Amino acid sequence: MITIFVAPESPLQTSKPTLPPPSLPIRPVLDWIDQRILDLVRECEPVKLWHVLNLVAEETSPRSRAEGRELRMKLWHKVRRLIGLGLVFRVGRNSVATVKPLAKPATRRVCCRKRTVTESTSALCLWNDVKALKHAFGQESGAFSKRAAADPLKRRNS
Repeated sequence: MITIFVAPESPLQTSKPTLPPPSLPIRPVLDWIDQRILDLVRECEPVKLWHVLNLVAEETSPRSRAEGRELRMKLWHKVRRLIGLGLVFRVGRNSVATVKPLAKPATRRVCCRKRTVTESTSALCLWNDVKALKHAFGQESGAFSKRAAADPLKRRNS
């Protein structure tokens, strides 16, 4: 059994790399269109996304419908960038706001039992009953009156 430990003659010394001090977050560069979108959203939050896009597109006055559609798509990409930067937040499916909405608990959907009898089978049973009534009253051929189909007991008693 060995009880003596000898250190190596030249142990390897590694230094930990020093990380630069955390810098302040860089403010994103916003052009006038981004600023206008933010202003319109701040005016009445939450606001429908396409209403904002249409207002900004009308302000730039496109020359044709195709140019207007292209402009709206570019504006939509700008809004997506603002969402990614955390300057605009989605509220529901179609709205945006500059304030992050509160997290709502998920609503649980109640599972209802499946019906064992479908509408088609009950309609088929009703049709078979009408055919049986026609046969009972001897009206196999020709038109069958709606009144007799609606209340067969009145017809039998009279």
